[in-house]
Amino acid sequence: MSSLTPSERLKSLQSLLAEQKLDAYIVPSADAHQSEYVAERDMRRGFISGFDGSAGNCVITPSQALLWTDGRYFLQAEQQLSKAWTLMKQGVEGVPKLEDWVVANSPVGGRVGVDPFATPLSQFTAINELVNKANKQLSLVTVGDNLVDKVWGAARPAPSDEPLIPLPLPYTGQSTADKVRGIRDKMRQQGCFALVLCALDDVAWLLNARGADIPFNPLFFAYAVVTLDDLTVYVEPAKISDEVKQHLGSDVAIRPYDSLIGDLSELNKRLSALHASASGDGKQPSKVWLDPHKTNVAVYQAFHEQVVHKLDAPVALLKSVKNQAELDGMRHAHVRDGVAMVRFLHWLDKEVARPGAPAYNEVTAADQLESFRREQKDFVGLSFPTISGSGPNGAIIHYRPMPESAAPVDSKQLYLVDSGAQYRDGTTDVTRTLHLGTPSDFEREAFTRVLQGHIALARAVFPQGTVGPTLDILARSPLWRLGLDYLHGTGHGVGAFLNVHEGPQGISSTIRPGSLAATTALQPGMTVTNEPGYYHDGHFGIRIETVLIVVPSKTQHQFNGKQFLEFETITLVPIQHKMIKTSLLSSDEVAWLNDYHRRCFETLAPLLTTDEERQWLKDNTQPISIQA
Repeated sequence: MSSLTPSERLKSLQSLLAEQKLDAYIVPSADAHQSEYVAERDMRRGFISGFDGSAGNCVITPSQALLWTDGRYFLQAEQQLSKAWTLMKQGVEGVPKLEDWVVANSPVGGRVGVDPFATPLSQFTAINELVNKANKQLSLVTVGDNLVDKVWGAARPAPSDEPLIPLPLPYTGQSTADKVRGIRDKMRQQGCFALVLCALDDVAWLLNARGADIPFNPLFFAYAVVTLDDLTVYVEPAKISDEVKQHLGSDVAIRPYDSLIGDLSELNKRLSALHASASGDGKQPSKVWLDPHKTNVAVYQAFHEQVVHKLDAPVALLKSVKNQAELDGMRHAHVRDGVAMVRFLHWLDKEVARPGAPAYNEVTAADQLESFRREQKDFVGLSFPTISGSGPNGAIIHYRPMPESAAPVDSKQLYLVDSGAQYRDGTTDVTRTLHLGTPSDFEREAFTRVLQGHIALARAVFPQGTVGPTLDILARSPLWRLGLDYLHGTGHGVGAFLNVHEGPQGISSTIRPGSLAATTALQPGMTVTNEPGYYHDGHFGIRIETVLIVVPSKTQHQFNGKQFLEFETITLVPIQHKMIKTSLLSSDEVAWLNDYHRRCFETLAPLLTTDEERQWLKDNTQPISIQA
């Protein structure tokens, strides 16, 4: 860890701006692969600002330091940023986008620095377009050596040397060769000879391999270049064992990670020649496909503009539609995860009520939950840091407890636990909110409204072709009727032993119009979470989250021949009865809840190891009825 204080780090970076003759420097949260969660050595934004949420970007000028983040992190950022920083709340009226602020606040003829590897092509393009529109003669300067790394110095963590892990066909359901054939079909349709994959989960999915280079994500640092002739993976050779070589096969070429840009320059020459010879007939694929949101500027600058085809890469959509082996694995993983959660909830109920029991806090409770998960078959690790929030901390949407400041988990206040695991056959993500004492009337009413939104989305039936944002209102309407809401999306895709946040599908009112997420229809085989919530700042937080699979619906009719779809809830964890004001529920809502709890009991009870745990599960899945 650096010996510099946060204030000293900022001042050191600002002095480097003067040396580089820069008027501003952009520090994103992502790494060279535009990852949401990054390795410790790539946590540059966290190092320079002190804010360690998973989303946020900084702009540093000689006299200012600003951080942009979204509603999930407003409270956390306010707590972690020093007075030297200005918090820019994304999505709040009157708060400009980062790109708009940079252009508006930079001098005419100014220079704004970026790291070409850490900067996505989409952001680089957006700023340049705004610059041209404003006619400010502002220059975006690609700085070869990352300035935050210079401040970090020798204290910057070393890269991971963890080896790759082959994932056999029973888990993946499709070979790399079959995946490559499908990708090449898409490439030909777009007139592309080559496709560069930068996103780590895209590469891991394509190669049917996993790694451990980033905490909570079974990923390894690599790029993949698919052409109509071959497939090359750029990865540190020392991470490739003989077993992995055999798994990848002779059709996959392995090159050193750092040789990518040089090889792309050679590919550029080949594509330029193809482009020149094909310009007359237009039949010969001669371009390179780059996803502007996942490709870094360094990769983009290796090519001449005329051979670049900018479009969302096809892998995200192919990966999002799970095959039968992946779906079966996801279901099995959620059953085992349900067992772990039931054991934890039973333990928590018993321990908090037990006279003389030790005091538990947010960290020790989260550790106990992890220990129950570790006992499950095919457990690999957690899928994200457990959000274990008691009382006011539950209102911090992506709260992460620390040992030195963890609040007690007791019978006096609401407790929210959002957690998940990576199993070799699937990834889980579940949130439950409970009270181990007596909840207030308002807590129960807010919880019930969240539950009603959860049930409304879980019961949704919709025509094929429906995009996720269309369904967001179902989860919010019960809260809106009270004048309540929440500042995060309602659902995100979930990987199959991959990233816990996976696109392009999503259910949210804040998805950017025209983006792939906004235009991607929900399809059978996709996964998505169902997680409405309510957060009463300074008091408590409520969220109920399960994972859904999109499946065909057996409707009585099919209007205009349309297939209709619905959701299958695969998370199996009881929802606490005492938090529900049953008088607010409709008969359909009661029926859904009773059926859900019946499935929880019938599926999980045979897998529990003690009569005490089975009795707890039986007690907490009893049918309810509407009461006045």
